[in-house]
Amino acid sequence: MRETDHMQEKQNPDADLIRLSASGDEGAFRQLFDRYEKRVMALAFRITEDPDLAADVTQEVFIRVYRSLPRFQVGKKFFTWLYRIAVNASIDALKKARRYREIPLDALSVDRFPSHDGMSGISADGSADILWSLIGQLSTPQRTAFMLRETEDLSCGEIAAVMGCTAATVRSHLSHARRQLRDDIKMKYPELLVGVKT
Repeated sequence: MRETDHMQEKQNPDADLIRLSASGDEGAFRQLFDRYEKRVMALAFRITEDPDLAADVTQEVFIRVYRSLPRFQVGKKFFTWLYRIAVNASIDALKKARRYREIPLDALSVDRFPSHDGMSGISADGSADILWSLIGQLSTPQRTAFMLRETEDLSCGEIAAVMGCTAATVRSHLSHARRQLRDDIKMKYPELLVGVKT
């Protein structure tokens, strides 16, 4: 094996599965599907706020992935490429649906949210429904960037690759999202800001 191939596979643990899947190995593609299905479904759900739509998006994502794998460059990060497809498919589905639904709160977790950038004063008790409702009111780009940062822990550079924009644009989306969430909470639900200087 050439040294460059070895380095690519070290950087991309899915390299073998991708190569086999691209050559038509259904078993290998099934392993890729099993490895990433839940993460794609969760991402689609966070963007669409609709479990049925998220399931349809997930199916569409893996159809697109299967068709595009022969053109995928193994040296690149597979999850970034996959997430970009998932984000685009989710946004396409939203445009077609032209509607939003309430987020099923029991399917989500806000455990990580209180630990980030000025949100630390939000009480976790009884605030999940309010927080998710406010997140749902963000613009699609802001919500997507926020979710990728807060639930997937991606860097601004990784989010930029997923969303097809610059890191500066991602930082702008995150800044606007956090400011809007904080302002909405301060104005509509001040009781949730516990011991926070505003």
